[in-house]
Amino acid sequence: MNCTNCGEQNEASANFCEGCGSTLKAEAVAADASGDCPTCKAGPGCIDDDGCCTVCGTKRKAAPRDHFHQVISAQVAGVSDIGCRYKENQDYLAIGQAPGKLALVVSDGVSNSQNPMIGSKAAAEAALAVLLAAPDQAQAAASDDRDLFARATDAAQAAICKTPYDATTFGRDGQALMPAQATLVCAYVDTTSRKVMVGWVGDSRAYWLSGSTCTQLTVDHSWYNWAITEGGMSPQAAKDDARSHSIIRSLGAADDGSSEGLEVDCDVRVLNASGKGTLVLCSDGLWNYLADEKHLSTLIDSYGKVDALTVARRLVTFAREAGGHDNISCIIAQI
Repeated sequence: MNCTNCGEQNEASANFCEGCGSTLKAEAVAADASGDCPTCKAGPGCIDDDGCCTVCGTKRKAAPRDHFHQVISAQVAGVSDIGCRYKENQDYLAIGQAPGKLALVVSDGVSNSQNPMIGSKAAAEAALAVLLAAPDQAQAAASDDRDLFARATDAAQAAICKTPYDATTFGRDGQALMPAQATLVCAYVDTTSRKVMVGWVGDSRAYWLSGSTCTQLTVDHSWYNWAITEGGMSPQAAKDDARSHSIIRSLGAADDGSSEGLEVDCDVRVLNASGKGTLVLCSDGLWNYLADEKHLSTLIDSYGKVDALTVARRLVTFAREAGGHDNISCIIAQI
């Protein structure tokens, strides 16, 4: 199978191109970009940067954002994929390193907001810049850890609030669409002291796998968790409620587009990694298909001793084959 993006020859069973990482699944490409639009018959040149027909808007080829990966080394990499149902990838991931430090960020744009694809990228890149600019954290106190992630969250919030917003834009339900919103999970790893710090807003998650143990480091800012801890509902009743997957905390401006004085709190968790382990950051497009932490551990163990990019790609494939109802992003850091 030849990749329509770079021409690389791939195995017929491959999900992603070995040359450029583009999605090879048939659903990612509505028609061969070298031919006419299957809907309006516009010519080969009528394709915009997002792979859509400039005449009627039909998806004609995969856009660069539909499937992309970032790689730091054989031990650190991430993959983001559009999934099987969405028309655009509203997730974004960013990875960076500096002497003695590693920074990882996943941001998931909220679909019922304006320009979430733009907002999630702006938020992720702003948070990454703050984390990479942080001073050596090896001897930092817990208060310094919280301050670092507060600054990263503030930068992400300021960035997403600059996303274009039109108060007269309405959704399918006839209600005005709110400004761009997104979740955020980020990690800072001091590679000298092996101190792992995680900060988050919303329901994108971080997991730590060591040996046969897998621990979810984050706690979702979800209506489900609020209903149990604050609302007095049973887990089953909360799960059955239509609001169970709603998030109660996210980045983004207020409904009227204002951001002045609007603060977003992040939660922080610190882990002193004494042995080898794997840090996983992901959006709900992956974890929604996991039965529990053990399921994630079993999946990764089944891949054997492979590099981080291979693990990330296989987890994305797992989520796509399980339904792919949402955008999917994950970062793997083998510490």
